[in-house]
Amino acid sequence: MEYPSRLAERQRVLANFGDFVLDHDDLDEILTKGCRLVAEALDADLAKIVEVDRNTNTGFIRAGIGWNSDIVGQVRVDLDERSSEAYAIECRKPVITNDIEQEERFAFPRFLRDHGVVALVNVPIFLPGRVPYGILQVDARQPRDFDTQDIEFLKTYAMVLGPVIDRLKTVENLKTSDERLRLVVENAKAYVLIVSDAEDRITDWLGGSQDILGWSAAEAIGQPADIIFTDKDRAAGQPQHELSVAIKEGSAIDARWHRRKDGTKVYLDGQTIALRGPGGNLRGYYKIGQDKTERKLTEDRQAFITELSDGMRLLSGVDAIAAFASQRVAREMRADRVVLGEIISGKLHIQHEYGSGAPSILGVHSLAPLGQNFVDAYRSGALVASDDVAADPTLPEAGREGLQKRGIQSFADLVLVDRERGVSFLGIQRRSAHHWTAAENLLIRETGDRLRSALERARAEEALHESESRLRQFGEASSDVIWIRDAGSLQWEYLSPAFKAIYGLEVDTALAGDTVANWLGLIVAEDREQAMAGIEQVRKGEQVVIEYRIERPDGTMRWLRDTDFPIYGADNRVIRIGGIGQDITEVRLAQARLEQSEERLRSAVEVGRLGLWDWNVVTGDVHWSDEHFRMEGYEVGEVRPSYEAWIARIHPEDSEAAEVALRQAMENGTEFVHEFRTLHPDGSVHWLHGRGRFFYDKFGKPLRMVGSMIDTTDRREWEDRQKVLVAELQHRTRNLIAVVRSTADKTVRSSTDLDDFRKRFRDRLDALARVQGLLSRLKDGVDRVTFDELLQSELSAMGDGWDRINLEGPSGIRLRSSTVQTLAMALHELATTAVKYGALSQQDAYLTVSWSFEPNGQNGRPWLHIDWRETGVVMPDSDSKPQGTGQGRELIERALPYQLGAKTTYDQTPDGVRCTVSIPVSNTTPPNGTR
Repeated sequence: MEYPSRLAERQRVLANFGDFVLDHDDLDEILTKGCRLVAEALDADLAKIVEVDRNTNTGFIRAGIGWNSDIVGQVRVDLDERSSEAYAIECRKPVITNDIEQEERFAFPRFLRDHGVVALVNVPIFLPGRVPYGILQVDARQPRDFDTQDIEFLKTYAMVLGPVIDRLKTVENLKTSDERLRLVVENAKAYVLIVSDAEDRITDWLGGSQDILGWSAAEAIGQPADIIFTDKDRAAGQPQHELSVAIKEGSAIDARWHRRKDGTKVYLDGQTIALRGPGGNLRGYYKIGQDKTERKLTEDRQAFITELSDGMRLLSGVDAIAAFASQRVAREMRADRVVLGEIISGKLHIQHEYGSGAPSILGVHSLAPLGQNFVDAYRSGALVASDDVAADPTLPEAGREGLQKRGIQSFADLVLVDRERGVSFLGIQRRSAHHWTAAENLLIRETGDRLRSALERARAEEALHESESRLRQFGEASSDVIWIRDAGSLQWEYLSPAFKAIYGLEVDTALAGDTVANWLGLIVAEDREQAMAGIEQVRKGEQVVIEYRIERPDGTMRWLRDTDFPIYGADNRVIRIGGIGQDITEVRLAQARLEQSEERLRSAVEVGRLGLWDWNVVTGDVHWSDEHFRMEGYEVGEVRPSYEAWIARIHPEDSEAAEVALRQAMENGTEFVHEFRTLHPDGSVHWLHGRGRFFYDKFGKPLRMVGSMIDTTDRREWEDRQKVLVAELQHRTRNLIAVVRSTADKTVRSSTDLDDFRKRFRDRLDALARVQGLLSRLKDGVDRVTFDELLQSELSAMGDGWDRINLEGPSGIRLRSSTVQTLAMALHELATTAVKYGALSQQDAYLTVSWSFEPNGQNGRPWLHIDWRETGVVMPDSDSKPQGTGQGRELIERALPYQLGAKTTYDQTPDGVRCTVSIPVSNTTPPNGTR
């Protein structure tokens, strides 16, 4: 009895499943119920339905019982060649595995073993038409021997599932499609969607029909569908025509103006579709249309603007353009009157109008009655409009009365601003109230823009004609050549009559043929390239000035200066080249004479070594000549000439006196004459003598000062040297007499008789003469004397004592010409002192003179270092009267540093005089011998 009872149980399961399916329409819920029932029927713990996905070759666990929460609805299994599920679908038969551990045919997913599955059986599920849907699989946690009855039950269950799944998927797809349609209809707010019956009465008012057309669904349903057509189209039978086309061809284009509930127009772009039943009988109509009002308005507006612009472009003159524009605007805007004029000094000057039965208002009208708000709005360039003059609260009473008196009940005015000044006025007026829409306002503005451009062009053309007329008159009166070239070909388009007077060629001849060749033929060959280069620069947008020479037909040569400039077109490209040519021959000749004069002056200044200055007292600007820079110790151009730069180089001891002298000359109107020292960066001191004069305005205010300077350093040094020389001459004379006397005394004492005395005394007098001759050699043209030669000359003049003199130093050190005389005097003083009181006057005393040569001494110049040293001299007591006059020491300590830039020391040591002298010498080859 076991078998019959099991069979009855399974039939009950199938019956219960059928009842459940009849009461439910959720596919996932039905599949889960089926898994539970089949698991119970086969006394299994687990069951699942795997849905096949051929695109990914995987199976999706669509439903199941007994599985963990992360399996059903989430896991996919691969349907590869070792998959039992793939095998069952491919072979279209069940698959039984009583023990997966012993199974060698298939590979099983990991999650089966994780759930303790040991045995399983599955059967394929097919949709109608034997289309594979998936697998119904029962899994057991103990080894099982699934028999034929189990298989047959599962196959029966799978056969029941196939049609159920197919039906529910169809229902699900239909629901999805209905939902999409509902969402489309509900969200199609930009579309009019109307369904009507066979009599064309509205049955459905969908999408954006209410928002676009204004009628609610309750108001529209039951009404004839032609309520949305304009009166004009209904009168023309347009609704019936569209329906007949739709019946005949299935649909009819419906792209035209329609009407809203409030009577305004809306442009719908769509079609009317005939709706038919399965037998082809007419069920009704479906009208769909998109609101394209803005686009249509834009297209119509652009068409009008294009037509208006094209028409105005063909006209010339302000009057013709104004008449054409006012007429076209009146027709397009359905205005009773369109006016054009200008606002001047708060008054409206209406100069052009076009009216359709409205009385003329040409003339001048005050804007004051409209109120300050309107006047300010006009000045700003804003669009000023009134829908109903009678009810407009912004208009003063006087303004309303004035407008109504002229037959203006609504208006829209626009001031056309040209180059930041209101020059034109566009007014559109109606004799009845009218609401100016945003589209109309935009059309008015665009019309105003085009009209402004056209009027600007017309005014520019008129100004050009007037300018050309003035240019012609100016050119005929000008003594300069005025010309215009085409920027592309460079050919002359215009030449003023002065061309003949300057170039010596008839204007007609110059303008005949290749005018560029004619022009270049007159230019001197050496200047042609420069002239053409200048023209090319102007072609690129630059303004240039060109100077060149021409040879007139009569053979005379003239200098010309052309000022050439670009002339731009509307597209900002250079379209012409203008020029003004001046005859500068006389200017050139005068310039040449001036340059010659300046060159002579410059030469005189340079030869005379004058430092010139020109001081603008008002601005502080100063000009210095090159020599002025050098006198101040500056390189030419090193600093910007100024009062401060001048005073900065004056010797600190002389600066105050120089400024006082300058100020007194300025205040008293006297000549500035002053001599001062300047201190150069190298430490050298220079004497300058300046002389200048101030110039004043009529009020006595100083404006300018000019002057010159000369370098008086040499004169100053010569004067100082002369003073020293005169004093030295007197001193030397006294010394010479003393030396002669001493020499005579010594000679007498050492002479054996009178002849011996005469011979020795003559020799020593000759030595003194040689020293004097050596000192005077510079006057005889000898420019260099060597130090050792000078030293020997001086010491030889002193007589005996050579056995007590030691000389150590190189020979041939050449002395500077300006050094010899002063240094000889210093050596003579030292030698004289030695003869009279020092080493050469005492038998046991000695004199050592040593010197050395330094090639690169201070300031990079060669220097001579001299060391005069006496030893063994019995010096007088400190309380005794000083020996000698002291003039020799003054010469060494003061004259040598001042005149020769020397460095000296002079000391009276306990055993004799010690003197050192270091002086710069001639920059010649260093000495090659030693004494």
